[in-house]
Amino acid sequence: MSPSDTPTSDDRFAPCTGAAIQALRRTPPFAELSDEQAARVLGVAERRQVARATRLIRAGDPADFLFLVLRGRFTVMAGGQAIADIGAGEPIGEIGFFAGGARSADVVAARGSEVLMLGREAWNAVAQEVPGIAQAIMASLARRLATTSRGARALRPRAARCVALCGEVPPRVIAALRAGLPDWGVIEAGAADPRARQQQIEAEGRKVLFVAPSAGMLTEVDEVFDFAPLASSGARNRAPLPPGTMAQLVLWRDRADQPIGGTAALRQARQVAQHHHVALDQPADLDRLVRFVDGRALGLVLSGGGAQGTAHLGALKALGEHGMTFDMIGGTSAGAAMGAALALGRDPDMVMDLCEEIFLRSKAMGRYALPKYSILDPALYDAALREHFGLWDIEDLALPFFAVATNLSANDVAILDSGPLWQALRASTSIPVVFPPWIDGAGNVLVDGAMIDNAPILAMRARKPGPAILLNMLRDTDWRSARGYESLPTRAGTAWEVLSTPWRRGSGEGGFPTAISVLSRVFNVNAQRRLRGVDAPGDVMIDIEPLAGMAYLDWTKSRAQFDASYRAFSRALEQASAAGESPADPVAMMRATKAALPWAGPKGG
Repeated sequence: MSPSDTPTSDDRFAPCTGAAIQALRRTPPFAELSDEQAARVLGVAERRQVARATRLIRAGDPADFLFLVLRGRFTVMAGGQAIADIGAGEPIGEIGFFAGGARSADVVAARGSEVLMLGREAWNAVAQEVPGIAQAIMASLARRLATTSRGARALRPRAARCVALCGEVPPRVIAALRAGLPDWGVIEAGAADPRARQQQIEAEGRKVLFVAPSAGMLTEVDEVFDFAPLASSGARNRAPLPPGTMAQLVLWRDRADQPIGGTAALRQARQVAQHHHVALDQPADLDRLVRFVDGRALGLVLSGGGAQGTAHLGALKALGEHGMTFDMIGGTSAGAAMGAALALGRDPDMVMDLCEEIFLRSKAMGRYALPKYSILDPALYDAALREHFGLWDIEDLALPFFAVATNLSANDVAILDSGPLWQALRASTSIPVVFPPWIDGAGNVLVDGAMIDNAPILAMRARKPGPAILLNMLRDTDWRSARGYESLPTRAGTAWEVLSTPWRRGSGEGGFPTAISVLSRVFNVNAQRRLRGVDAPGDVMIDIEPLAGMAYLDWTKSRAQFDASYRAFSRALEQASAAGESPADPVAMMRATKAALPWAGPKGG
């Protein structure tokens, strides 16, 4: 690619100014340059302004140029998937440039950006001027390769470095963001020369917060938080954001006791990636918004586990008592159901009572069916889900939430983050054979998410930057049968076992593996195999041991499981607190808590 072929919003090269020298010094290879050296480098290189959504590099083109990002942000795309994110101070295209040959991926500007272009002759001149530049470029390349080789998956979102607030932004929100982001540079509406101010703040290595910028400046930011009062139609009727804008919708209301509703229509009208509900009289809501803007929102991921999943509730009760809060919740199967109740604002004790009401007193899993579609008649279970979750759509929950199901029609995972909440939970908990599958509006056949992703930490990562905490129900690593195949009971013997011991509780110590115990084990094998391939920088994955002898669907022991988990996490949290850890650093606190649990092992982040 020649310089004239490089896509740009302005084909004129920028002059060598003091701001240009500052921007050059923010790139690590040039950090120690004198003014004279920086001016000479800028004299042999070429600077380009690149508009958002413009392709800087096209896969298959000759690798004739090395680029250094002076300002802005770029995304590396391969096979239609974002695989890397490149920001100010990082090189672009160095592999192809040094190795020769053609470009292997597309590189697209994520926002209005500026790059330094170095051809072969310019590179040779710079390499002579700055002896250590080659080693610095190679070090940056090594870091990027190490990051991408740890997991060849879709790019984990990177926290925005330049954020804009637009729409009807309440003064209380602006005050909360100023207080919660003291190191950010704030550019108010109507500021003189906002682009120059933005460049100055970024040159100082700080993040930028625009308040009500002009429409033209929205192309110069990484992300937009679009504000509207929940009770109005303002979010629906405003002019659309510029094409390609990464946007999150913030729907605010004056008081927490005002009901949430109609979110789905507002989201669809604004075409946003995420949304948030904020009650202005709730400091916790404002703090959560600050964490989302800053890219450090804390996610909670709850694995499936049947009745054993009440251990999540015990853990969360202890975590809440020690000041831990979460900003987004996702889960599979039982973890989805319990996470949804928490997203509704119910405390863990209340959710535990609800579990006993549904599964013990109402016996939602107590009515057998003719075994054509399932072992159980789902009518009681469906009625219980409608009663307790049927009033809400997922979009109207106070906290962002998703449930995971398995889409047998698409042979893939299904992330359920919209529509009726009870239906998402019914799909996520549709244990194959035990319950009939859920059929969605498009005819997709959905079953329990544990079949494909029992611990959906990767789904949480895809939704936000910032850390995640996974609570994962563990199974014994050495699962064997004391009885050989020849001991499989006859039809009459099986009938007696079913009559004398409810199928939900298994066949007892040393019994021949039951259909449900085998199915739960299949879930576990897939989950643990998947987790072994997950690298967890910044996340914490905590295994929880179920009660000894407790079967997958034995709800008679669910209260005991809840209490045991609560006691174990309470003791571990007390030890973490005594060691000086606090919720102010949730990852450090959870790592210390994990290490203090009685079953602690080496697995996890």
